[in-house]
Amino acid sequence: MTRSSSVKRFAIAGALLALAPGALGSPAEASTPQGASGTQSNPSLSLDRIDQRDLPLSRSYSWTTKAENVHVYVVDTAIHQTHVDFEGRATEGVDLVGEPKGSDLCFLSGTAAASLVGGAKYGAAKGVQLKSVRVRDCWQETTPARVVAGINWVTAHAQRPAVAVLPFALAPNNAVDEAIRQSVRSGVSWVTSASGAKQSPEDACSFSPARVSEAITATPLDVALSATAGDVLRGDARRGPCVDVAAPSSGPTAMGPGDGQNLWDRGGSDSAYTAGAAALLLGEHPSWTPAQVQQELVRKSTKDKLNPGLIGATPNRILYTGAA
Repeated sequence: MTRSSSVKRFAIAGALLALAPGALGSPAEASTPQGASGTQSNPSLSLDRIDQRDLPLSRSYSWTTKAENVHVYVVDTAIHQTHVDFEGRATEGVDLVGEPKGSDLCFLSGTAAASLVGGAKYGAAKGVQLKSVRVRDCWQETTPARVVAGINWVTAHAQRPAVAVLPFALAPNNAVDEAIRQSVRSGVSWVTSASGAKQSPEDACSFSPARVSEAITATPLDVALSATAGDVLRGDARRGPCVDVAAPSSGPTAMGPGDGQNLWDRGGSDSAYTAGAAALLLGEHPSWTPAQVQQELVRKSTKDKLNPGLIGATPNRILYTGAA
């Protein structure tokens, strides 16, 4: 089903009530933490923002797991798998475009998204296994049918625990929405971006698969402004009750093709960071269902930092990866 504000609230509340005591985690839970904890000094503004509740930024990013047991499927352009930032953790899933990868543009978006999910320098979950699912061509174009094929490939081939990220939005499409629902039912946590609006304001509930209640939908937080003027959504961020969390967008540094750095503002980075956050949860709770992952991201998000007069019906929540 698609979401409205009431549907979203009741769906999360009902699911939480249905869980047994301690189902979202307790000291006695049989979990499998993966990778050592650590702290990165002078990280990107985006990483700096998501591991702390309050401003100003602390100039550090800390984690308790690298989520080395988690597989993340990047459904986008191809990933440049040999990039040094991926440390050998990026591999081929499937190429559904079928055209030669003749230029760096063929790897641009997917490589950048993968680096924000799990790259060594800019990634939220620095040990995940990254898998390339190519559905966009070298001009960043795709079709709903190709996206559905990519989603279905993930459903059929995902190694659990699994997260998949679709860092762009499409016009409303029932086939895309249903493919996401089926994949979630199979045990894959899906993260998608509400993306930037071509004409503002736009409602995230008018796009696929952002409108799917079972998907985790992120919208762009203007982290550059957060660092200087307080937390605010990016000016073109899509809003509305279909959004789960706001996550950093403006200002992130991402990796590009080859072995270089890609110093541009990558669209969809909000969903890439959120996918990394989902992977961190699964790193410590590998048996969690997609619903539990979504509920915990919402529960532990930083609340009421966005100016309520500027967000409309968007939930006032910012992605948070630190201690609850």
